[in-house]
Amino acid sequence: GQRRTLSSSHTNTFSGLRWYYNDFLRERQQNNINLYSKFTWRMTPRHKINMTFTKYVGLDHGFGRFRVGDEVRDAASGSTSYKWSFRDQFDQAPSYTEETSLQTIAWRWTLSERSYSNLNVSHFRNTLEESVQGKRPWVAGEEYQEWRSVATDTFFVADGNGDFPRYQNLFTDRWTATADFTQRWAEHHELSAGFEASYYTLQMVDIRNPREGPGGLGSQRDIYKINPNDGSFYMQNVFSYEGFEGHVGLRGDYLFLGKTADEAAAQQELIAQDYLDNTNELFGHRYKLFWSPRLGINHPITTKTSMNFTFGHFTQWPRLIYYYAKISSRSSEAF
Repeated sequence: GQRRTLSSSHTNTFSGLRWYYNDFLRERQQNNINLYSKFTWRMTPRHKINMTFTKYVGLDHGFGRFRVGDEVRDAASGSTSYKWSFRDQFDQAPSYTEETSLQTIAWRWTLSERSYSNLNVSHFRNTLEESVQGKRPWVAGEEYQEWRSVATDTFFVADGNGDFPRYQNLFTDRWTATADFTQRWAEHHELSAGFEASYYTLQMVDIRNPREGPGGLGSQRDIYKINPNDGSFYMQNVFSYEGFEGHVGLRGDYLFLGKTADEAAAQQELIAQDYLDNTNELFGHRYKLFWSPRLGINHPITTKTSMNFTFGHFTQWPRLIYYYAKISSRSSEAF
C-alpha cells in the first residue's frame, strides 16, 4: 500500500540475465546510469580498429524533459516544468524511462604516406516511455484510472483525480555505415570523398485519454511503425598555390520515407500528385534528393589585406516523427 512515486515496466537483459528497473531504480526521484567502454586494436602500423560501447538509463519525473513533438515550446512551458499540482500525489503523475545504447566499430586504413581511409559501422537504440506507474493501458490489469481534471478552486491532485491521461512510447533503432577516403595528389591538391547511409526502425505509440477509447487506446492516438532510410555522399578538392587556398565540392543528401508513407500519400487525393511531383522513384520507392554545392577561396592581396569568399548550400531534414504524425490513426480527432 505504500506509494511509489517512480515506477517503470521496462526490463533489460544481459548475458542471459533479466531484470526490472523497478527493482533498484524506482525509490529515488531521479536515476541515471552511464556506461562506457572502448577497445583499440593496432593490427599493423597501417591498420587500427576502435570499438566502443555506451549505454544510458534514466528514470525520473521529466521535470527537465521535453515531450516528443513539443520542440516548439520553450523550457518554461507546462510540458517541462515541475508539476506543482501533483506535489502530494506523484504516483499518479507520469514517470519517464529512457534507455539508450550505441555500439560502434571504426577501421582506419593508412594506404600510403599520401592517402588514408576510414570505415565506421554503428548501431543505435533508444527507447523513451512516459507512463503512470509503468502501466500500459491496453494490457489487462494495467488500465489507467479515469482522470478528473482539477477544479478551479482546487490546488492539488488527490486520490480521486485518477491517473494523468497520457501514455507515450517512442522507439528508435538505427544502423549507420560511413566511409571516407582522402588522397593528396599533384603536391597542391587534396581530394576527399565519402558517404553515410542509415536505416531506421521507428515506432511511436502516443495515447491520450486511455479510458475513452477501445481497448485502452484512448480518444486520440498516434500509433505507427515505419522503416525510413537516409544518407549523403560528397566529393571535395582542396588546393593551395603560394598562399592562395580554396576548395570546391558537391554534396548530395537523400531521404526515403518508406513504403508506409508512399502508400498513405497515394491514398490522399489532395496531396498525391504533389507528392509524386516533388519526389523521385527508385525500385518502386519514392525518395527526395538535395544537391549542395560548396566553394571557398582565401586569396592574399598584400601583406596586410586578403580576400575571403565562401558559398554553400545546406539542408536539414525535419525530425522523422513530423513526417509520420497520424499516418495510421483510426481515432476520431482531425488530422
